[in-house]
Amino acid sequence: MTDAEFRNAASALAEFHNAVCDFDPGRLKREEPPITELLPIIARNFVDIAQKMRNSRFQSYFQENLKTILGIIERNPLTSQKIKGLPVIPAHYDFHPGNLKWDDEAVAGLFDFDWSKIDLRLFDVCMAVIYFCSRWGGRTDGELRLDKSALFLSSYHNRLRSKQGFDSLSDDEQQLLPTMLAIADIYLVHWEVADFHDTEEADDNEYLVYLKHNVRLMRWIETHHFAIAEAIDNALAA
Repeated sequence: MTDAEFRNAASALAEFHNAVCDFDPGRLKREEPPITELLPIIARNFVDIAQKMRNSRFQSYFQENLKTILGIIERNPLTSQKIKGLPVIPAHYDFHPGNLKWDDEAVAGLFDFDWSKIDLRLFDVCMAVIYFCSRWGGRTDGELRLDKSALFLSSYHNRLRSKQGFDSLSDDEQQLLPTMLAIADIYLVHWEVADFHDTEEADDNEYLVYLKHNVRLMRWIETHHFAIAEAIDNALAA
């Protein structure tokens, strides 16, 4: 992706959040609970699935990393105090380049709302950063591209600052952002594990590529917390 595409994608996410921030789905809201309630459920699901999963290379890798995965969840709790006052909106939950319609470098459309639900705005932003800014393949697989993350976050932030309506990222959101990146990655690890377990014909090699990527990213985020926080501060400085 070009830098212009990173900027335009982030601006599109900001426009989406601004457009839907006061939407109420009523009884049609998604049944999956918000991430604050879902995180402890995810931890229990990991343990339960580990005991039931069929033997495979995927299963072996998951078992080897289960203790570390559960440790990441334990070290990144979403307490009520941490999220107090943070914006809760209709979140897309699957905002990545493949769910956008492109016209050259501009975003012309947004698709695939089957994961959407009411949740923390910050979680949606962090899911997008994970999708757009993590490296795939080679020796750097699973590293977060901090330069592109900064570009994406500053474009999102500045787009909302320039508009009348929904607020840009608050100081509390910025402070919590490294933790939420770790949780967003765990959400994707859980999807991969649960979907592999529930899909009888799931391809072992295909799912293992995704799991290894997100476990590597999980470890990278854990060991680069300070660098992530510094990049965020520089990107969002007034």
